[in-house]
Amino acid sequence: MKVIFISGLSGAGKSTALNALEDIGFYCSDNMPLPLIPDFLKILQDLKNIRKVAVVIDIREGEFLDYFESIFKKIKKMVDDYEFLFLEASEEIIIRRYSETRRKHPLGSLQVGIKEEKERLKLIREKATRIIDTSFLNVHQLKKIITRIFVSRKNLFINIVSFGYKYGLPEDADLLFDVRFLPNPYFIEELKPLTGRDLKVKNYVLSNPSSRKFLSSLNKFFNFLLPEYMKEGKIYLTIGFGCTGGKHRSVVIADSIYEFLSRKYSDVRIIYRDLGKE
Repeated sequence: MKVIFISGLSGAGKSTALNALEDIGFYCSDNMPLPLIPDFLKILQDLKNIRKVAVVIDIREGEFLDYFESIFKKIKKMVDDYEFLFLEASEEIIIRRYSETRRKHPLGSLQVGIKEEKERLKLIREKATRIIDTSFLNVHQLKKIITRIFVSRKNLFINIVSFGYKYGLPEDADLLFDVRFLPNPYFIEELKPLTGRDLKVKNYVLSNPSSRKFLSSLNKFFNFLLPEYMKEGKIYLTIGFGCTGGKHRSVVIADSIYEFLSRKYSDVRIIYRDLGKE
């Protein structure tokens, strides 16, 4: 019997992940008290017709979390084929999701609750065999990734993020490229109020020989690297391009790489994280 344990931060997508597993044939249980899980798995093993199980373990366990270590030792003796999936997202994203749904955090105060939850789930996170940051994923994209992890590993889901260093690094980026070495349209009066999505800014940035050489090198780099990632079973990849404010150069370069990778991969998404902040 294969067992997937799902845990993670509230608002990070655990319910979505559980629904995706149920759709591909997993017998699913949400928020079962920890001390009951070994007996629950034993019953399912005896039934013999249930071979795939998914169980959510999270902050709603309350005081039962204190027993996690001892109970997990029992579970490992019972189940050979298991994975521990941990979902997380940036604090900013979780706060935004809660404000959109108007739901209450399990620990009450949202900002205090997020910090306390991270601390209380630290031990569980250390046991994770797979950690997914859902900050830049919507419900449909997360479902697709979960399905691919446990059904097929032939495709790669790619997020391309443009950002401004003045607003901080993207927390979940696998690869980061600093494009502040390119000429800055910000200092051209005509281009300053525009963005990298405007043709005049795009032409200005891409007309520079360094930009063309950089993009050519990146294309060769990605042609080599991404198939290697896929061989190792990587499902999703976040690539960040940063300039000072995330308005001009990073947007142009991110767009160019998006166009290049979209010709080779079916699931490529672009996010202009800081566009509009200036």
